Amino acid sequence: LTIKAGSGGIVAATATNACAEISAAGTVSLNSGGVVGSSTNRIQFASGQTGVSAAATGDIFLNGLGNLALGTVNSSTGAVNVVTTAASAGNINAAGTLTGATISLNADGGIGTSGAVSLAPGGAVALTTAGAGAAGNIHVATSSANLDNFTFTTAGTVQTLTIDKAGALLIHTSLNTGGDDLVIHADTAGTFGAGALTFTNGI
Repeated sequence: LTIKAGSGGIVAATATNACAEISAAGTVSLNSGGVVGSSTNRIQFASGQTGVSAAATGDIFLNGLGNLALGTVNSSTGAVNVVTTAASAGNINAAGTLTGATISLNADGGIGTSGAVSLAPGGAVALTTAGAGAAGNIHVATSSANLDNFTFTTAGTVQTLTIDKAGALLIHTSLNTGGDDLVIHADTAGTFGAGALTFTNGI
């Protein structure tokens, strides 16, 4: 399924709810000269939708009503904001890179449960998971040397945050783990090399 729009954008007529606008057996491609969805009227996908790619000049707001597997999502000037809602069963995964002025991922389950989600942020990144224990793990990758305004929020039972990055990485971050532990790994795949992982503010 491919949907294309000009500067008027790809918009949802109704406010975000429990009904999907799109349910496709194959991949979905959204191409907009404006926005894709909005903060109140997200483009919503049926549970288990895979291969969702989006390209826009403005903000991109997506919602998976369950697990959501993304392809490449690229906003040239706006935010990339993805939410899954499925009673702690909605994971966010991505085969491609997510690029935006800001990136926000909020999953009822975990983020990157089938492999690292690649991030290319221009500014702030906010990652939130609600899954209990390992179901709320976060696994991301980046080629950026600095991640500023990087925020992680987890459910409060022990989760693992894994960041894949070759070379040194400076993270300016704050954490909210519900009062319990968050275990942080710097690239468990071992490609971190001789680089350093440095955290400032809040750890």
